[in-house]
Amino acid sequence: MPKTANATTTSTSVIAREEITVQEKINDIINLLNLNNGRLDFRQIMTRSGVKAEIVAAFLAILELIRLKRIKVIQVAPFAPIQLGWKD
Repeated sequence: MPKTANATTTSTSVIAREEITVQEKINDIINLLNLNNGRLDFRQIMTRSGVKAEIVAAFLAILELIRLKRIKVIQVAPFAPIQLGWKD
């Protein structure tokens, strides 16, 4: 008696990843600074989304805004919260 093969079907799903650009994060940080009287906690930017790509884009956006002399980063003591603000 021949053996019959069990046919198994495999289901695959494609999860679309949302692309976020550094420019979009720059705009997001600028909007947040405007909404918060020019002060923003670093953690507010980094914890908005758990997606690693967005965290990387946010960090690069902060570096770019510093390079362009648009914002300053302040930490008053070691391990104290890091604040972002408009460059004077």
